[in-house]
Amino acid sequence: MGALHAGHESLITHARAECGVVVVSIYVNPLQFGPAEDYRAYPRTLEADAERARAAGAGALFVPRDEEIHVAGHRTWVEVQGMQDVLCGRSRPGHFRGVTTVVAKLFAIVQPEVACSGEKDAQQVCIIRRMVRDLHEEIRIVSCPTASTSTWWRRRCACGGRTKSASSAECSGGPGSCGWRAATTTMKRPPFHF
Repeated sequence: MGALHAGHESLITHARAECGVVVVSIYVNPLQFGPAEDYRAYPRTLEADAERARAAGAGALFVPRDEEIHVAGHRTWVEVQGMQDVLCGRSRPGHFRGVTTVVAKLFAIVQPEVACSGEKDAQQVCIIRRMVRDLHEEIRIVSCPTASTSTWWRRRCACGGRTKSASSAECSGGPGSCGWRAATTTMKRPPFHF
C-alpha cells in the first residue's frame, strides 16, 4: 500500500532473484480499512517509495488512481469464505474482502506470473493463494521471510506502513497489525516503467 520500508525492499530483492522484470504496485486500498481505521491518515510517500523501489531493483512502479481500480458504482466483490473471518479477520470485519477484491483487480491489470508477500501476513498469503487457485489464475504466490526494523516493538510486529507511528500495544496484535503490505510482482508484459 506504500510507505515502503526494508521489508518491501527484501520482497523486491527476492522477486529480482526469481524473475526478470519486477513491478511494485502501490495503492492505498480504501476497501480494506474498517470504520475505526483512518484511511486518510495512512502514510502516502510516493516520491520516497519510487526511489526506494528503484534502488531495490524494481523495473516498474504501478500506482493506479481510485477510478482505475473501482468502476463507479461497482458491485462485485471477491471473498474467500471460511478463511477471511477468523484470526485477524475476526477483529477486522470486511478487511480481507477488501484486500482480495483489490488484489484480484491488480492481478487482472498487471497479469503477474509471480507475486511475493511477506510471511508476516501469513493469513493474507493463505487467502490470496486460495483466491488464485479458486479463480484459476496462473500466478505463483511466494511468501518471503519478513524483514524487521530496529526497535523492540517494531521487531515484534515487523515492518509495515501502519507501524511507523504505532505504539507497542498496537503492534502486539491489535487490529492494525494484520494489514496487507504492498506485494511485488513480476509481469508477463509490464505496462509501466520508471
